[in-house]
Amino acid sequence: MDPLSVTASIIAITQVLGAGWGLYASLKGAREDADKLRHEIESIGDLVTHVADRIELNGDQFALTKLQDALERCHTELEKLKDRLEGRKHLKLFRRLPLSNDEISKAVQCLGNSKSSITLALNIGQTGLLWKIDRRAFLDRIPVVRAALYKSYDDRFESKCLSGTRTKLLSEIAQWADAVQGPPIFWVRGIAGAGKSTISRTVAGNCERKHQLAASFFFKKGEEGRGEAREFFPTLASQLASRFPSMLRNIQQVIEENSQIPYLDLESQFTDLIYKPLSQLQSSQSSLNSTNILIIDALDECDNEADQQAIISLLGRLKEITPVRMRTFLTSRPEQSIEFGFGELSQGIYQDVVLHDSPDNDHDITVFLKNELSKIQRNRFLPPRWPDDNVIQELTQLAAPLFIIAAIFCRFIGDRNRDPRKQVEILLQPHKSTQVPSLGRIYPQILDRLTVDQGSESNTQGILVVDFRELVGTIIILASPLSIISLAFLLSKDREAVYCTLRPLSSVLDIPKDPNVETPVRIFHSSFRDFLLGEDLKNKSQYHQFWINEIEAHKSLASRCIEVMEGNLKQNICNLPDYGIPKSEISRDLGAFLPPGLQYACRHWIDHLIQGGDQLIDDSRMHKFLQQHLLHWLEAMSLIDSMPKAVNMVTAIHSRIKTDVDESIDISKLIRDAERFVRQNQNLINVAPLQLYVSAIMFSPAQSLIRQLWNPKDMIPWVSRLPKVQDGWGAFLQTLEGYMVNVVAFSRDGRLLITAHADGTIWFWSMGSMALCYKIEAHESLVHALVLSHKTGVLVSASRDQTLKMWDATTDVITPLRTFRGHKGAVLDVAYSPDDKALASASTDQTVILWCIDGESRKELCGHEHQVTAVAFAPNGKILASGSKDGTIILWNVDVKKVTGAQFRKLSGHLSWISGIAFSLGGEILASASDDTTVRLWDVDAGIPRRILEARGGSVQSITFSPDSRILALASNNGKITLWDLVEHADSTPLQTLEGHRDSVVSVAFSPNGRILASSSTDRTTTLWDATWKTPVHNRDGHTDQVRAVEFSPDGKTLASASNDRTVILWDVDDGTPQRKLTGHQSWVIAVAFSTCGKLLASASDDRTIRVWTIAPETPPRAPQVLNVRDYEVRAMAFSPNCDVLALASNDQPVRLWSMVANVQLRRLEGHARLVDILGFSPGGEILIAASQDETIWLWESITGELLKTFKLDEMETALSFSDDALKQGNGCSLEAPKD
Repeated sequence: MDPLSVTASIIAITQVLGAGWGLYASLKGAREDADKLRHEIESIGDLVTHVADRIELNGDQFALTKLQDALERCHTELEKLKDRLEGRKHLKLFRRLPLSNDEISKAVQCLGNSKSSITLALNIGQTGLLWKIDRRAFLDRIPVVRAALYKSYDDRFESKCLSGTRTKLLSEIAQWADAVQGPPIFWVRGIAGAGKSTISRTVAGNCERKHQLAASFFFKKGEEGRGEAREFFPTLASQLASRFPSMLRNIQQVIEENSQIPYLDLESQFTDLIYKPLSQLQSSQSSLNSTNILIIDALDECDNEADQQAIISLLGRLKEITPVRMRTFLTSRPEQSIEFGFGELSQGIYQDVVLHDSPDNDHDITVFLKNELSKIQRNRFLPPRWPDDNVIQELTQLAAPLFIIAAIFCRFIGDRNRDPRKQVEILLQPHKSTQVPSLGRIYPQILDRLTVDQGSESNTQGILVVDFRELVGTIIILASPLSIISLAFLLSKDREAVYCTLRPLSSVLDIPKDPNVETPVRIFHSSFRDFLLGEDLKNKSQYHQFWINEIEAHKSLASRCIEVMEGNLKQNICNLPDYGIPKSEISRDLGAFLPPGLQYACRHWIDHLIQGGDQLIDDSRMHKFLQQHLLHWLEAMSLIDSMPKAVNMVTAIHSRIKTDVDESIDISKLIRDAERFVRQNQNLINVAPLQLYVSAIMFSPAQSLIRQLWNPKDMIPWVSRLPKVQDGWGAFLQTLEGYMVNVVAFSRDGRLLITAHADGTIWFWSMGSMALCYKIEAHESLVHALVLSHKTGVLVSASRDQTLKMWDATTDVITPLRTFRGHKGAVLDVAYSPDDKALASASTDQTVILWCIDGESRKELCGHEHQVTAVAFAPNGKILASGSKDGTIILWNVDVKKVTGAQFRKLSGHLSWISGIAFSLGGEILASASDDTTVRLWDVDAGIPRRILEARGGSVQSITFSPDSRILALASNNGKITLWDLVEHADSTPLQTLEGHRDSVVSVAFSPNGRILASSSTDRTTTLWDATWKTPVHNRDGHTDQVRAVEFSPDGKTLASASNDRTVILWDVDDGTPQRKLTGHQSWVIAVAFSTCGKLLASASDDRTIRVWTIAPETPPRAPQVLNVRDYEVRAMAFSPNCDVLALASNDQPVRLWSMVANVQLRRLEGHARLVDILGFSPGGEILIAASQDETIWLWESITGELLKTFKLDEMETALSFSDDALKQGNGCSLEAPKD
């Protein structure tokens, strides 16, 4: 069915309407039933016109078929009616309709049904259109490296195999692709320059013609996104979803459940974006019946060997998918890591071909040379017989077996500025041809031409070498390629000079013909980079001056990046008119303000600084740059959508600072402050870049170095009064919200935070940006414990499903190593022996099991009378401690090599169950935490407690020592974490208490360097704390419990705070000091409200009273007026302007008006469906406004209690007119009644 058939039906209906109904039109009003028929016919005409405008229906065949059927039925009925009405002369004479009432009713019904069917078909088509739009929009959300796709614009000049070359290999590949049975992977391996990528493009083209190409990814080192595996699987998934539309729905469901999937580890990406969606396809789809080929080229150019092996392993699993036949064509160099990856695959998973050993190489290179040189002959008007067969043969012998050499020959010979015949003579010079043919011989010949062109003068040669090292040395280490324009900008060179320096290298570099376009300069083949950085060139006396020292090149480029940023970055670089403009409203065309070269410098200067190994010292160029341009750089990073990278960059540079070096003290402090600043404000900066200079600075701590460098009084002079801020950053670093985490741990290098969850999953987070990196489905039930080996970083998890699982967590793909089974109950804790040879596990089955990691041996240790909740090895590995719900700790003598153990001591004293145990670094102290709110520090040798620490208000859920055993962290069920310094503070005073969690803290862990503490809570937050922060000593009499409400006085000079400690404190806003503490309530104080004059303060408490305090400075303190509201709890209050009436909003929903003079309730105002949060009087006091959680606002006449009007929130702008003071959503807000 096609739109032409539908068009024909529309034309036919139009003709019927036009030919036969002009006569019937004169019957208008003839009869009521006839009028209905006429109206139905007219609506059919309108509908058909609408269909004609939308005839394509987006190619939806189902919708087209439905529409065609409906139009044909309509046409048939109209033809019948036309036949009955035409030729009836009496119609005009007697003005009677020749149809009975039944016939008219049936006609109306039939036409109505046809009209409904036509409308339904249109709706189906519209639904199809919406799905296609939705599909396209969703695909755009999947990160894709478009330059890595077959036929990408970046690779538009890359060649394919010439006709008549590689015939045997291409035939073998085609047979493999067409076969129903066979290995799922075809691996073509070959040394650099063997022609692998050319073959990949040819195979991709052949598969595309046969409708077999499912997806492709062409790796390329040094190109953005193409030299890493981060977006490899999402790129494949996006292409597969386009090939299999129903697969997209499966992917969409996965991403809606977890939007981080495209950014997780490779295994999670592969499983959720490719393996599962493909497995769920229905085999009835036509595209499933053919072979679907993935083309993966140059896997060796993926920059991480572990990722290379993971990709091989995961692609091997495609054989398991039954609904669709998937095959992978893959090329690479014969690197050891890749060969190891294939070696791990099962037999029959792949077949391979060694490209450079092919006997057809000479023939194919000859064909290639003849083809390319004949083009040069025609374009340069050379003699028809040039070059002769002997020349072709000699060049073939020099190039074989590498196609890249033949390609370099052709580019060298075809140089537009040289005579091709002379170029051939250079290549065939006798003293050159005696050398072994290799890339290492061809590249020096190209360098020879450079020196010849520049002449023999030593000064000229020296300039050439310097320019070459700076320019070409930059090109080969770039994180992503740059154009001549950007290279000149970055290196502060003349654009034409850059072009002239590079032009003689056109045989090895892809140089745009026009130096004034933003087309990147690219290396034709990675072997040229290898050649320039390699030791072979360094040791060749004739060419050693061209060798590129990679470390020095990075160091130099880092310096150039800093210089470019210093000269171009500035505040409000895009000249925006308003500092509150969100990034979403800023034009994406940033080139005029942030040219590509400057963007590159911003994104990669720290990368080059680190790779250059520069020492970060005080007063260095970098130090001065940060002092002057840190905020400018962060603004630029936000504008170019790179804030997550900025966070990682600052964290990376912080980790490299040597804090114990005298020369780095000041820069260390600045970078540490910068990290806190960026962590605190990254979301704000990402949304509105210019808020860097306003909100971010204004609310930074007073002692922040960044605040001192960028004084808010200078940055935001229009703010007359700056808010009072804390002195320092405090211990709080960052919070992950919305995840119920049972256990937290750090990777051995401290770069990852590991969290275990109730659904059996384990998540891995970047400590830089706190982005989710990997997620694994580890267990069938809740994970109770995590532990990492001391040396290798292997992870072990313990679960309620009665198992222990061991994971290789040292690469980007978390792979399972072993599962330990033996417990008959949930496994609550696990510990590694110091030599990593054994594990100990604690279980609800009342046993401890000692496991041999290298074998199957295990030893069950029995002795507890209740569930075993905790285990820990002493540092010497000879003692194992276990804690139980029976309130005791047992010490066991263990031999991990023999897997034996025996009890030698039981420690008693706790009054409740043991929640955690930990040995100090030296092993002389064992700390035990208990539900009895104490931690005991035991002398292991004597078996007696040296010290008892009180958790103060909550049972202890988890404990951990800092790496140096100096600090002991206690996590309690009251939401607090207490840090005890066991060296300097031997008294009963904790070093500091960390507050912020709203519920029980269940797990704590120190980072390997001891600088960060992670905590997880049942309030569904995981928080990072600065463990090195020392709480300043303040001489302030503040609240001792949670603050429930705050309120500013009308003049803004006083702040009232209400607390669970039963008090209200009045604070001086200017200096932050307490002015007065109001006491008398018998329970929590829930709400406070100032009178309009500021002389009265009302406080409402959970004790069912309201106290009205006289707080005027000139009035001596006196007892408050007490209002007894025993039947309800007050949530909000407001004074009338004359202070005679107090409006109260309570938990039972009504609003009450209370007489302050008679101390009685005046009236009760009812009607709200949910709690009222906000109350306020009009300036004259005649109207009371009440805003509720039911999203309505009610206006009451305050004297009579009459309801004036109600509004939905979305009606507010047109319904009410607020005065300026009413912009405050709280007490004292005023409003004006709508004017007529």
